[in-house]
Amino acid sequence: MSDETCPQCGEGPLAQDGGFCRACGWDADLMGAHYRAEDAELPEEDGDYEDFLRREGLSGGGGGGVGLPAHVWIALVLALGLVLVLVLFRR
Repeated sequence: MSDETCPQCGEGPLAQDGGFCRACGWDADLMGAHYRAEDAELPEEDGDYEDFLRREGLSGGGGGGVGLPAHVWIALVLALGLVLVLVLFRR
């Protein structure tokens, strides 16, 4: 057994190979220093959410309906009206 304590929970000792904590499950092979969040190379900028939406094509702008163009809505309403007329006035 190793005399090292776990860097995650502080319990010890670590398992025989020195890379596994039986108390919290920390594993040196899986959660070593190269996985720490503070070591990640992230951009310093906060980012612009509106710009992100524009780049992804998600900003609707007008805010009408489910996002379908007006001519599609008109065609759907006319088709529904035609179906209703055919069903109601069928002999």
